[in-house]
Amino acid sequence: MKLIVCFLFLIIGLTTHAQSSQVLELEKKVKQLNDSNKYAVSIKALLHYSEQKTISAEDRVYVYILISQTHKRIFDYPKVFDALSQAKNELANCKTNKKKLGARVLLEFALAYFDILDYQQSSEIMTQLHNQGIEQLSGGEKALVFMQEAYIVYIKNDFKKAEELYTEAERKMLEYSPRELPIVYAKKISLYAKMNNREKMEENYRLAVHYANLYNVNKYNLYACQMLRDGYFEIKEYQLAYRFFSTYDSLQTIYKAADFKENLKELEIKYQSEKKAKEIGIKISEIKGRNRLIAFLIALVVGLLFAILLRQNIQRRKVLLKEKLATRRFAKVLIENVEEERRRISVDLHDSVNNELLILRSLPQENQHLLPQKIDKLIDQVRIISRNLHPVMFDELGLQNSVEQLVFQVQQYNKIILNSEITYNNGLNSKAALQLFRIIQEAVNNIIKYSNAMASLIRIEELDEFVIVEIKDNGVGFDVHKKIESSSSLGLLSMTERTEILNGTIKIESTNKGTQIKLLIPKRINS
Repeated sequence: MKLIVCFLFLIIGLTTHAQSSQVLELEKKVKQLNDSNKYAVSIKALLHYSEQKTISAEDRVYVYILISQTHKRIFDYPKVFDALSQAKNELANCKTNKKKLGARVLLEFALAYFDILDYQQSSEIMTQLHNQGIEQLSGGEKALVFMQEAYIVYIKNDFKKAEELYTEAERKMLEYSPRELPIVYAKKISLYAKMNNREKMEENYRLAVHYANLYNVNKYNLYACQMLRDGYFEIKEYQLAYRFFSTYDSLQTIYKAADFKENLKELEIKYQSEKKAKEIGIKISEIKGRNRLIAFLIALVVGLLFAILLRQNIQRRKVLLKEKLATRRFAKVLIENVEEERRRISVDLHDSVNNELLILRSLPQENQHLLPQKIDKLIDQVRIISRNLHPVMFDELGLQNSVEQLVFQVQQYNKIILNSEITYNNGLNSKAALQLFRIIQEAVNNIIKYSNAMASLIRIEELDEFVIVEIKDNGVGFDVHKKIESSSSLGLLSMTERTEILNGTIKIESTNKGTQIKLLIPKRINS
């Protein structure tokens, strides 16, 4: 699958279960702030409201859920789980809607575990939700559950079960949120491609286009076209796939028009420069005699060679000095960040694990029946700390699925359109693949935080000797040399260091029209 444009968690939003008018107004304000990337302002407003003593326990649960969703937008999952734990604890104080709120908190936990690729934990919570309170969820929330469960069984190649779940999600979406139906139909196109069912692929494409046009959502047209194009490739209908390449390109024209004009302008400048250079050369040859020209050229060549050698030597010294300074700076920043991470882990252990152990040690005899529950909570906290230190499911999923899941997460919480084109046959070993994934992850985080881009692309292509990776966006760009030499370039430096560990090369180019990062990773050393 080359493109996973996952809008799942943007479909429903925070469904109301009798929130107060103040919370509804706060929710609206937070959504506007988050859509403008003003996350710190959102968190400040939410925390200020949650600290008021006059609000109800029910409203406080909603506020904690809003806090978790805001942290999710910036991929700060330790704080996501912390906010959800606070919401779970607050449930004990609720006097109304306790079952509905409990089901909603369980759903948010399941979605968060799904985001960090812990599908086992997410599935266990989904099972608990089915057993205890899925009927408490709204129709739109149930559709979200079915779509998530369908994707989990889809990647496990249980296509029949995935079809049943997508169909149930379609039914719920038709009733509660028909505008988002093209997402379900696009997912079913990919499913039926795996099942080699061309008729159902085309039927779901027609339905997706119908609803996309009905509600005038062009990006859904683009998504459905991409899924059908990839589906035709999957079933080896290459002529039809080529036709939909043209359709897909025409839909993307709006995003590429500015780049085309800029490239055309650059070509015109280069042509005029070359034309002037030729005219000057002709005039020089007419003015000077042949012998003088030969002598001049010889002297010029000798002088140029000397100047080039001298310049190369100077540049080599500058590069070595820059690399040495950059290495020192990277080591300094890395040590500071390691110490900060150690401090964070220490705080997590002290505030969670240590406190829980102290509670267990002083637990009265009459409360011994609470011991298993306390131990389970302690285990969960240790799991969260461990999970934040290393991607648990990476070895099982591999590079391609992990990159697609990264695309999945970015599309959920950001307005940027992120595409992926992956042709990869697991040519790197797991350690090298993890290093490459970290580089891609850092590049994507930089795009989200700094680029103000509308669209970006991750392309991975495996050749006989190399794996080629290209990450580009149409954002505002930056001064590469100035950024690398600054004290705030840990991300770029870490990308460079990881590439050197893989014995690869990295090239970063950036203008005010966007940024492009190219990686070349040798397979022979990293297989």
